[in-house]
Order: sequence, then structure tokens, then C-alpha cells
Amino acid sequence: LGRTPALCGPVRPLLMQVADDDPIFSLHGPAWRPATGESLHLLAAGHGAIFLLTSHTADAAAPWRLLRYSVPTGETEELELARAAGTPTGLFADPHSGAALIVAHGSGDNVYVYRSRSRVLGKARNVMITSVAWLPPEPARPDTREVLLGSVSGAIYHATIDPTRTSSFKLVLPLAPAAPIIALAVARFIPAG
Repeated sequence: LGRTPALCGPVRPLLMQVADDDPIFSLHGPAWRPATGESLHLLAAGHGAIFLLTSHTADAAAPWRLLRYSVPTGETEELELARAAGTPTGLFADPHSGAALIVAHGSGDNVYVYRSRSRVLGKARNVMITSVAWLPPEPARPDTREVLLGSVSGAIYHATIDPTRTSSFKLVLPLAPAAPIIALAVARFIPAG
């Protein structure tokens, strides 16, 4: 008793001094702020954040801008956003990589963004998306995303989306009575045996 094992060495108390004016925590983020007349939709994704800035001023060059902020590098990149009718109503990012996202619009036009390119999801036109569940990407097809889409009409769709096309889009389940799907989650089950 009273002896410390040789491998551990003597036990010493750890003392740390913090000056009264030093903050214990600090927040770091992009140096810019939304301009006057812009509203902000914010979503954490991958190692950063996605910002959708909507302009409410008549002199704006574009009605909205899409920005990706990288926490590790501190860089902000403006992403291409395909033209779609209506006002953006939802922003849904792939939680597995942050490289893919869907911007839903009140008109039923939906824009798929992969890395820095975007396109309108033609097969999902007139579907007012309210929720998205992203399946993990398959290693053999890292650019392809499988998603479940919840809609305001209470329908759930399955889609397989590539950067250049939507290879499948089908109705999986319509709710009766119809009610908006506000959240979805997905998990793969591997059959036993």
C-alpha cells in the first residue's frame, strides 16, 4: 500500500490555471453574415454546414444562393443551384458524406445537388418533399444515392439518384388518410442465414 506501480510512475495532481478573461469555450464560423433582406436556411452536413440564402429584394441577381462551409479548412464554396420554380421550403443533406443534398421547393420542383453540380429531379416533379431518409452509399457506386422521400400528401417514394439522372422513382407507400410525412429514418436489415 502507498506505493505506485513502477510503470505508472508517481501520482501527481493536475493543476490548470485559466485567466478570468479567457473563455472556456469559443465558437468559430464563417466571417460573412447574411445581407439585409436575405433569410437563412442552415443545415449541418459532413464536416461543415450548408447555407441556403433566400433574397427578398427585387434587385437581387438570383433569388437564392447555396453555400457550403467547410469547418476543417474554413473555406466557403458557392454551389451551382439549378433553376426551379417556387420558393425553397426544405433542405435535406446526405448525413453519410455531406456531398449530396436535395433542395425542395413549394412548387413541387426539387433540385438535387451532388458535390458542386445540380439538376432538377424530373421524375420527382410535383412531389412536395417534406422529409428525406438517405441510405448509406454502396462502395461499388459511391456517386449513387438511394433515398426515401416523404411528401406533404402522405406518400413515401423510393428513388435512386445519380449525378446525371434519376434511375428509379416509385411510390412505396401512400398513407390513408393522407398526412404530411415530417420525418423518415431508414436502416438496412441483413437476413439471417
